[in-house]
Amino acid sequence: MNNLFMTKNYIATNNSTPLISICNSRNITAQDNCVVNNQTKINQYYIFDRINPCLMNFSSLIDLPPWAFNSSFPPPISMTKKLFLIH
Repeated sequence: MNNLFMTKNYIATNNSTPLISICNSRNITAQDNCVVNNQTKINQYYIFDRINPCLMNFSSLIDLPPWAFNSSFPPPISMTKKLFLIH
């Protein structure tokens, strides 16, 4: 994939595998994404796919630091209970 920009996403997962697998890609950037995992800890947010012919040296301009996925904000939709009083 080329020219991917991920921003302001709320990602809820129960998986500890990396969120992104990079294979012969260019210009991938992320910022301000909130990742929530209640099951495990994600140690690595992306991985270079090293299976031939997908090699790390065919990828460039990858800007996916761990802090790009550590933002904290609520999910876009949240269920709430409301109590209605009728007089």
